[in-house]
Amino acid sequence: MMLSQPLRVLVADDHEIARFALVQWLNEEKERHATIAEVSAVAACHAALEKIRDNMAKSSAIDMLIIDLDLPDMTGIEAIKILRVEGWKKPIIVITGSYIGTAKDALEAGANGFLSKQEAQETFFECFRYISRNPDAQWVSPQAHRQIMHSDALLKKANLTSAEQNVLRHIKSSNKEIADELGITESTVKKHLWNIFQKLGISSRYDAIAFAMEAGLILARR
Repeated sequence: MMLSQPLRVLVADDHEIARFALVQWLNEEKERHATIAEVSAVAACHAALEKIRDNMAKSSAIDMLIIDLDLPDMTGIEAIKILRVEGWKKPIIVITGSYIGTAKDALEAGANGFLSKQEAQETFFECFRYISRNPDAQWVSPQAHRQIMHSDALLKKANLTSAEQNVLRHIKSSNKEIADELGITESTVKKHLWNIFQKLGISSRYDAIAFAMEAGLILARR
């Protein structure tokens, strides 16, 4: 399915400079190719969700969301999951300054495109135009694709169970917080951490956090 009408694009990014640059790029695209009807921007996930919900049944409905991952009120991945559960099927592009290893999680959550803020403007428009033409497809930048392959190789070598990976996703939290989040006991969390430390050959939580970032299991804060 191709998006035949000019798009109403929503940008969600808490960094003012990045948000301004994206809006400016999209407005330039609007002037050049008339593929965009309107560009709007918000600085938080809840504002993006509210705007999409409010306009869902209107002629001003949002046709595409471009979202950062590391937003102040929730992660972009959490927002993507909410939108997909609520039945919003429009394309979503993730453009992030956070650790790019989270590309796989973003795509599995329902994102259509993924690229880093460090990539060139031409790369952004390559993604934008491809997803505009193919809104049900997925597009990943070469840099993100390499990181996905690297993350997969790290996790395969570590031979971590899915339960151990889930604990690592919350490794920045306390053992009690991890237990509450995952619905398990603190003793089970400690057992998983012991197994993780043994498999990775590490001795500190700091090392576990570093591995989780490199493997793309958690975001690296900017």
